[in-house]
Amino acid sequence: MFKWSSNDKMQRLHESFRKFLGEQETPAAQTQEKPGAQEPKSGYKTNDFCTEFPKFCTKVLGTQRANMPQVPDVDDFKTDLIAPPPKGIETNEPEKIPDMGQATQAYLNSSDDRGPWPKGDQVKVQTVSGVSPGKLSPTQRDIYMDNALKKVAAAESGKWQPWEASVLVSKDNYLLDGHHRWAATIIYNTKHPEDQHSMTIEKVPIPIKHLLKIANAYTDAAGGARHAGGGTTKESKRRSGKQLSHRRKKRTLKIKRNK
Repeated sequence: MFKWSSNDKMQRLHESFRKFLGEQETPAAQTQEKPGAQEPKSGYKTNDFCTEFPKFCTKVLGTQRANMPQVPDVDDFKTDLIAPPPKGIETNEPEKIPDMGQATQAYLNSSDDRGPWPKGDQVKVQTVSGVSPGKLSPTQRDIYMDNALKKVAAAESGKWQPWEASVLVSKDNYLLDGHHRWAATIIYNTKHPEDQHSMTIEKVPIPIKHLLKIANAYTDAAGGARHAGGGTTKESKRRSGKQLSHRRKKRTLKIKRNK
């Protein structure tokens, strides 16, 4: 019997996720809904996840979705967190981390303290599987039921499972990304008590408020596009065709520095 390698499985998972995004999600520019502004055809009273499932939002940090980081490539982010000077990013001195909207490409090579965080800039991200979604807390306050319910419907049809792709999580168990996948997993588990699912997380050993500053600076430096607030952005459509990829940007910066 043919067996898929781990690389094949990951590739198939990413391809499935990208296909799902392309078919199911609506660009933010086209849907500027606010929580409660649109009543989902699902029996729920509002379009706000935290209103419908308040016990999972008791510790919500309350950051607006438009102010949340959108890391273009999680694997690149993990690589840059652990990279030693001069290749990595500044993480341990908040005053050296640019505020949101201020970071340039130079931040991608800003690490100046060798060693593990917090004395140094190097941050090792740990993959942890089997985490109950109820153990995680949302950072952003804008979590839309219609978005999450599309993912639930995909799971119920066997098309795609929101819990299969990992999510970035802070030291204090706050979500950095994947809020709607997290919400979809909770909704699915609530609807299907006989078929419970846990999540895989990428645990970053930094408290959420500090991590938000790092991730927002990284978003700006790497060319990420933040959500406007409603719906879900198709990242590929929000970038210019002339925009360099994150890795090409880093190489370009290094070439300039060597001249």
